[in-house]
Amino acid sequence: MPHNGPFPSTKAERNDYYNSACPYLLLAANITRFGISTTNKNNLTSGYAAWQSAYPITQNADTRTPTARVL
Repeated sequence: MPHNGPFPSTKAERNDYYNSACPYLLLAANITRFGISTTNKNNLTSGYAAWQSAYPITQNADTRTPTARVL
């Protein structure tokens, strides 16, 4: 499977990456350190929340849909 830019290739690896990178970036000290704007912080927060709710659905054969499989 080809790499998706700097992100891991498999969905499981990508999930692990997001679960470590997003909380790290959202720490108050790191928001200041990296100069993350309020808009970008809000986008990261909402995108991460969407990923956390969508990813488990894609892993369950009883709940996934064709749309969920392409996440």
